[in-house]
Amino acid sequence: MDEVRNESILGRRAPAAPLAELGSIGLLDSLERGDVIAFQDNEIAGMSRRYAVAVQAGTELLATIWLQPDGEASHREIEVRLRKAADNAALPLLRHAAAGLGGASSGDAAFSALLAGKQTERIVAERLGVELDAGFVLCAMRPTTADERDRAATARRLRALARSYCDAFRVRAQLAVGPDTTYLVFPAADQKQRQSAVRIVSDIHGRLQSTAPHRALVSSTYHSLTETRAVSLNINELLELAERRGWTGLTDSEHLQASWRLEQFREVALAHPALLSGPISRLSAQDRAHQTHLVDTLRTYFDCVGDMKIASQKLGLHVNTVRYRINKAQEIGRFSLDDPDDRLLAELQVRLVT
Repeated sequence: MDEVRNESILGRRAPAAPLAELGSIGLLDSLERGDVIAFQDNEIAGMSRRYAVAVQAGTELLATIWLQPDGEASHREIEVRLRKAADNAALPLLRHAAAGLGGASSGDAAFSALLAGKQTERIVAERLGVELDAGFVLCAMRPTTADERDRAATARRLRALARSYCDAFRVRAQLAVGPDTTYLVFPAADQKQRQSAVRIVSDIHGRLQSTAPHRALVSSTYHSLTETRAVSLNINELLELAERRGWTGLTDSEHLQASWRLEQFREVALAHPALLSGPISRLSAQDRAHQTHLVDTLRTYFDCVGDMKIASQKLGLHVNTVRYRINKAQEIGRFSLDDPDDRLLAELQVRLVT
């Protein structure tokens, strides 16, 4: 029981520092080449002598086997035994993947095909035990790690763990895994069923977050399974928005429609830069040249719906200072908050450029 193993057991996941060190020496590449890896005591900080081998089917890595030898067996003997263990493990792992957990593999395969644009919606509906247009909710779970290979591996793990959860609690859902995202689809004929799906996803997210850190997002209810691919593309864009904004945990897309619409406005504005010229660009130039904080003050003012007192509390300034800055912003930006069009343009530009 070395330090790394203790941390893995107590933390329910491999500790970050040893993982980073293993990644830096190209462990995964070596395993995928079919090498048997050997580490001596403390070659990786806190880790005693270990051997590792990959369980593979062709080029697909199914699992890894790690051994801490407790005897005096030679390196050659250990290598032979590990390779035999990997060969023995490959077949049952392949059978397990083919059979699926809970006998749901054919339904999950049909759902994967549906997300890829195939016309398998009737098979998915049959597996869910509902009509094609019964109403549905799509959930997506995407790992938070930045490493592309880690994201793909964690997404597969999320899919397996989520399937185990659904089977254990008899949840009606189909699952699929993309390059870096796991998807679940639930029947949601009414608001009550949608709330139930959100609770299930919240529970799955809470249970898996410590061992497979990820963001989760739940779609609005949509009418027919034929819309699933389009909904998944929208969900992917929302996940990218969540990553850019640093949102964590579980997000219900019904609560971020305004943020999403603003993001679309931003895309239009970036394609037509003239839309962002005007009052806020003038204030930004003033802030850069003179280290003022007019844009930040105006943003807080808008956040507080024009309440000077609350804005001053948020900014930690005297209310008269905030009032002075707002007046100065109108003067330099050449707009008037008393004019509805000027006010709308100023607030929209603040949201789009910051």
